[in-house]
Amino acid sequence: MRGREATNPVIRPRGERRDAWGGQGAFRVAPLRGETTFSLVCRLAGRYGLEESALRSQWQWRGSRPRYPGGGARADAEMVLNVAGRQLLADLCRVDKAVLARALPSWEHEESGSEGESSGAPTALWRVGGAVVGPVALGCRLCAARRSGSPVGWVRYAARWERVCVRHGRWLVDADAGQKLELLDLRAMPDVVVAQRRWSGVARRAVRGGVDPEAVFALAYAVVARWWEQALHWEREKVWPSESRGYDAGKKINGRKRHLLVVDTRGVPLMVMVTPADLHDSAAAKEILFRLRLTHPEITIVWADSAYAGKLVTWAKRHLNLTIKPVSRPKDAAGFVIVPRRWVVERSLSRVMNARRHARDYERLVQHSEALITWAAVTLMTRRLTRRSRVPPATSRLQLAPSV
Repeated sequence: MRGREATNPVIRPRGERRDAWGGQGAFRVAPLRGETTFSLVCRLAGRYGLEESALRSQWQWRGSRPRYPGGGARADAEMVLNVAGRQLLADLCRVDKAVLARALPSWEHEESGSEGESSGAPTALWRVGGAVVGPVALGCRLCAARRSGSPVGWVRYAARWERVCVRHGRWLVDADAGQKLELLDLRAMPDVVVAQRRWSGVARRAVRGGVDPEAVFALAYAVVARWWEQALHWEREKVWPSESRGYDAGKKINGRKRHLLVVDTRGVPLMVMVTPADLHDSAAAKEILFRLRLTHPEITIVWADSAYAGKLVTWAKRHLNLTIKPVSRPKDAAGFVIVPRRWVVERSLSRVMNARRHARDYERLVQHSEALITWAAVTLMTRRLTRRSRVPPATSRLQLAPSV
């Protein structure tokens, strides 16, 4: 139209000076929290109505773009900029560099070879996002629409414990997996979203206690995902899976051990765990103590035999706030001796062995063995609850006083 200037953005050629075109972009594109630098460039190109390759031509590139073995471009590709390259991106976004530094984790990351020539040309270096900052995930489109007004795809740095979008109930998958799914819908599983909300408090308590949140998450992941990781190999297992069997040279046991049975002071089982026989008691105790702490937070003192002494006592006190008191056998004892506290567990084991199914290890999986031990304990408890008492109930000997 006559009398009206065209408002289409103008991108300067690579060799043209910045002062020839004004040094500022036509649109303001703000970065998203935790976003990769290359994801911001792709969104910026979409805002200008350009292909991302056309906008990439504004930088001088070093290296080749990361690709999958099949030849496809990786979604977790990242660009490391030099000083002039960061200034150029800030001008195109019309965002202050301090804001970009707070939002983009890889903004100030520099490597040898990322700096330009002596002329100070904007330079970018291709890298994989996981090797620059950390794990990379696909961002939530609804969060991008809430912030920028458009549900565009974007990529962000996200630790393993930050993959759930609690606002929209979505599980964000890895960006380097090369899979078709962009997210998992969690609206039918609200417990996962609640766990993500609670995790922030767990992480803060871990930091106050001097523990890395990554170590806490790794321990929780090992406990929760243990059965699922074993389920991935069920199709390849035989009648006696080799990964679930072992040999204990001390007790002369070949196969599995039902050596971790947590009971209360009355002998009622609280936790059951079956492991290969070659796994030491103290090594497997960390997992079952962690389960015990999650399901029974009221328990603070645990009595155990001498196999659980040593570093496990310090570990349980520091990470789980559990006090382990080892109960040793008397030194001058010979033969069978009733050891205080330990006889409660031995009595529970003998009661479980009354079930003929536990006379031998007939089960294919350790999960089956644990379930049958729990079944035997439930049977014992129901018999106690339903048996007739020899002594009449106390209420039958009481008489109600007449009302006044």
